[in-house]
Amino acid sequence: MRTKFSPSINVLRDEGQDFGYIETPNARRVAEEILSGERNGIQSFQLIGSYGTGKSAFLLALANALTGKSKHFGIKAAGKPPRVLSMVGEYRSLQSFLAEQLEVKTKHPAYQQVLDALHERYEKAEHLYLIIDEFGKFLEYAAKHDPEREMFFIQQLAEFVNKPGRRITLIVSLHQSIDAYGSSITTAQRMEWRKVQGRLRELPFNEPIEQLIHLAAAQLSKEKRALPKGLDLHRIARLVAEHHLFEDHSAKWTAEELVKLYPLDIAATHALTKGLQAYGQNERSLFTFLQAGGIKPRMGALAFGLPEVFDHLNSEFYSFL
Repeated sequence: MRTKFSPSINVLRDEGQDFGYIETPNARRVAEEILSGERNGIQSFQLIGSYGTGKSAFLLALANALTGKSKHFGIKAAGKPPRVLSMVGEYRSLQSFLAEQLEVKTKHPAYQQVLDALHERYEKAEHLYLIIDEFGKFLEYAAKHDPEREMFFIQQLAEFVNKPGRRITLIVSLHQSIDAYGSSITTAQRMEWRKVQGRLRELPFNEPIEQLIHLAAAQLSKEKRALPKGLDLHRIARLVAEHHLFEDHSAKWTAEELVKLYPLDIAATHALTKGLQAYGQNERSLFTFLQAGGIKPRMGALAFGLPEVFDHLNSEFYSFL
C-alpha cells in the first residue's frame, strides 16, 4: 500500500503515524535551529508561516522523530527519549486550557499551579517538549478577553521554560507574529505583547515555491505513469526559463525531475502552485489536488497543461476570482 501525504494534519490525531512526511531543506533548517538553539540556551520558539505551509506536518514529524517513532532531521535515539506533550490551540484562555490538559484539579487555578503541574511532567522526563499548534487561537482570544492577564501568563510560561538548566522546550506555531494578533488592543498593551514576542525566538516557516514543486514531483512519481511519445517536457522548461514566465523559476530542473511531475508540465505546475498559494491553502491545497484523481490531460493533449490549470482554478475558486 503506497504512503499518502495527508492534506490535513493534526498533531494529536496523527501522533505516531507514518503519514508519508517528506523532509524539505526548509524543514531541516528549522529543526536544526531548534536543536542547536537548545544547546545554546534558547528553549522557546515560534514557527511563523502562512496557512497550509506544512507547519502541522513538521511539528508532527519532529515529535515522532524525538520519541523514536520515525526517523527525520538526523535525530538519533540516545538513551531515554524525551517526553512530548502535543496540543492544538483553541479559542479560549491558554491558562485554563493548560490547566485542563495538565489535569489541575482546582476550579480556578492560579498561573503558578499550572506551571507547577508542568514542572511535575518535566521531573518525570529527562527532557520535556511542549508543542502547541494553532497557538494564534489563544492570542485571538487574549486580544478580546483581558489581554493583560492572558499575556502575563504567556510571559510567565516563556520565562518558566527559558530558565537556565531546565530542559524544557516550547514550540508554538502561528500564522503571523505575536504582535500582529494584538492589532485591536491599546498602545500600552501592545508594548507588553512585544515583550512576550521577544521571549520566543522567531522561526520563519514558508516553503519556497520550488520546494513545493519538488514535493509534488515526489508524490506524482509514485503513480509511475508512462510518458507519451512526442512530449518534450525539457523543451517546455527551457521556454519557461527563456521567456522569464515566473520570476522564481529555476532552469536547473533535470530531465528525471521533469518526468516525475508528469502528467503536469513545469509551466502548469508553477501556475497551479501560485494559484493555490493565492486562493487556496498552499501545500495543503496542492496535495489535496494531487490526490483527487483529476489530473488528466484533455482529449488530444499530452499533458495536464495551462488550460487544465485554468479550468481547475476557475472551478474551485470562482468566488475569489
